[in-house]
Amino acid sequence: MRGFFIILSAVSVFLLLFGCGDGSKKTSYLPGKVANPQPAQNALDVPVTAILTWTVSERTDSYDVYFGSGANAVTNATRFSAEFKGNQTDLSYDPPGDLDQSMIYYWRIDSLNSFGTTRGDVWFFMTVLDANAICVDDANGNDNNNGLSWSTAVKTVQKGLDLASDGWVVLVARGTYKGAGNKSLEFAGKAVRLSGVGGAANCVIDCESDGRAFYFHSGETSSTILEGMTIQNGRITVGGGIRCENSSSPTIRNCVIQSCTAEGDCGGGIYCNNSSPTISGCIIAGNSAGDGGGVYCRDSSNVTITDCTIANNSVSSRGGGVFCSYSDVTISNCEISNNSSSGYDYGGGGICCFDGRVFVISCTITSNSSYWNGGGIYICIWWPRSLSEYQPQKSQILHA
Repeated sequence: MRGFFIILSAVSVFLLLFGCGDGSKKTSYLPGKVANPQPAQNALDVPVTAILTWTVSERTDSYDVYFGSGANAVTNATRFSAEFKGNQTDLSYDPPGDLDQSMIYYWRIDSLNSFGTTRGDVWFFMTVLDANAICVDDANGNDNNNGLSWSTAVKTVQKGLDLASDGWVVLVARGTYKGAGNKSLEFAGKAVRLSGVGGAANCVIDCESDGRAFYFHSGETSSTILEGMTIQNGRITVGGGIRCENSSSPTIRNCVIQSCTAEGDCGGGIYCNNSSPTISGCIIAGNSAGDGGGVYCRDSSNVTITDCTIANNSVSSRGGGVFCSYSDVTISNCEISNNSSSGYDYGGGGICCFDGRVFVISCTITSNSSYWNGGGIYICIWWPRSLSEYQPQKSQILHA
């Protein structure tokens, strides 16, 4: 009987260490998830000298710390990302130097032991406001307020943009923003940062299939920043979600542009005409148009698209994901997938380049489709009857 007991114990130890017969690990021996973040989730007016703390999680040997100012970046960060701040056993992290005022920060703590890693939740907080900040709060704001604190927040996004000056930040509280003052939004050429508190998952501009969200047409530069917002259900002839023209070149980062439509025309998600926006860390998905379901670029635009997902967009003619005409487009570290072109001319389910230059660098282009030409990429160069009439540019695909 004693020997039998010993055999059973040995088997139990083996299963305990190496899992069950199907090769799976006993999840009960993975480390626990950390909790009780300080600053607390969605905390406001956090001092710029804040130290991040959390409570110990069971069965944990150490912690991986991720910290940054982009929700998507922190969510998707690995040990090779800039947001990774190191592995440690301490239950606190002191960011080097003072944090910026009027800034939204995101952080994540993963727990580790010899059995594996348990991923932590992504938390966020906002630092104390400086004198150059405007607060927008649909639930508690009033457009008769001055917007200089959360207790005197304005109600609509456009009012916040109107009150801001160059170098200011407009902070938009969590919620879904609809109706007058929350669409057809304009920065009026000002170098203002418009930031959604909690990132795109928490701050939504819903156009309700009537108009677009943002219109950049006053010479905005890269210092005009739109970040951390979801734009959805735009519907208009050109630029269903965002329209950029007249040499406007805003920065659009960490946003989601989805379910927007350019009715039979151009740029379901983003339309660029003689403009050069920088688009980074965005998800552009489920949009539709005649040309350029996700992004449309034309007439001397110089557009940079980095670290984006462009997926499930559709067109009736050219460029389900991205369309480029007489412009330069650089696309790097992006996923372009499941976009489609259903038209009987041209094509380019993923990308269509029409007498322009497109540079595709370290991208994944997969599962796109076209009824006519180029399920992944279609390039067309028109040669006129006389080269003196027009000298075409070269289309280039690099490191696809």
